[in-house]
Amino acid sequence: MPYTKEQLITTVSIVYLILLTALASWAASRANNLSLPIEHTLSGFTAALPIIAGLLLESGHTLAARHSKRNKPANPSSTLPAPPPYIIIANTFILIYSTVIITLLGTHTSPSGSRICGLETRWHALFKAKNGEAIRTIQDAFKCCGFMTSRDKAWPFPDKTHGADACEKRFERTTACVGAWKREEQRMAGVLMGVVGLVVVWELLIVLTASTPSSWLSQIMPHRLRRGTDEERNNNHHDPRHALDYQPIHGRYSDNPITEEESEIDDGDAVQQTIEGQKRKGLPGVGDVEGRNELGGTVEQEQEGNEWAGH
Repeated sequence: MPYTKEQLITTVSIVYLILLTALASWAASRANNLSLPIEHTLSGFTAALPIIAGLLLESGHTLAARHSKRNKPANPSSTLPAPPPYIIIANTFILIYSTVIITLLGTHTSPSGSRICGLETRWHALFKAKNGEAIRTIQDAFKCCGFMTSRDKAWPFPDKTHGADACEKRFERTTACVGAWKREEQRMAGVLMGVVGLVVVWELLIVLTASTPSSWLSQIMPHRLRRGTDEERNNNHHDPRHALDYQPIHGRYSDNPITEEESEIDDGDAVQQTIEGQKRKGLPGVGDVEGRNELGGTVEQEQEGNEWAGH
């Protein structure tokens, strides 16, 4: 059984949105595992955006379809009333949602030499809380020790049995974690921003696909725009001037200009023969200026003769 265009678009959209959700979920999970200063709520809302966008557009389409079916006029020729702007509201909400998320995520993609306050605050909070597991996870992921230097608040924490250089001695590492940690923050924020951007691209493609009259997605287009597009398409379809073989009466197109010219010459000869025949019968030729002058001269001579006869 062949699949319809509606089924293909729906299937591709579902798979696409699921993949985006999985990608955003992976980025959010990695950011949480590495204690990156990306808020959990921000990464969570980003991961939920593809599903929310799909549900909103589908709900808007369903509500608009039900409204059109419920208010379908009895006369098929009458114009359908404009449905409530469910689809417009859904698209507007998705765009605002995406804009806010991208703006907030953009604060985590600044250059490496600036805005490390969030990283420093997060590391200091972990160190103060003695969260050795979180700091060790960061150090093991990037093969480093400490924050700004290899001895700056590194794990193992300094105590009676360990000094500030305990990490260096134990793991033989001399690299600080701030550089690699900052780059990972930028990378995960970039992945999340990419997910938001791909959702917006999908939304725009859905709106553009709505211009196809055979697609169920035409309901997504605003009613007035959709009605205007359909009317223009119908007018173009029924208007013979839009046919490929249409040309104006004067200077119309012909594949054989020689035949066309010969036809015009033949028509001219026929008219000339008709005029000459009228001359031979003594009738004034239609459109024959010379014939009219000659006949006119004969009439004038007869009138002059009658006048002299009267005198």
